[in-house]
Amino acid sequence: PNHPRYSMLTHIDAYRIESDDEMRVLGFKDIVEDASRLVAIEWPEKIATIMPAYALPVALTIVDGTTREITYDT
Repeated sequence: PNHPRYSMLTHIDAYRIESDDEMRVLGFKDIVEDASRLVAIEWPEKIATIMPAYALPVALTIVDGTTREITYDT
């Protein structure tokens, strides 16, 4: 609640999305263009054609039962 840039976290699970039109109906463009939102998208490859060019891919990998590895591209 006290972050200097983001006032909202929006999580999108695109696993069951079958067309870009489904995301349009959900207001995807407005969501990703809202500078006050930090948007986390699971299964972004399902909506790759509408992902913004400035999206930062972040991957979480299970290393073992208690360890996760986080990688990202800049």
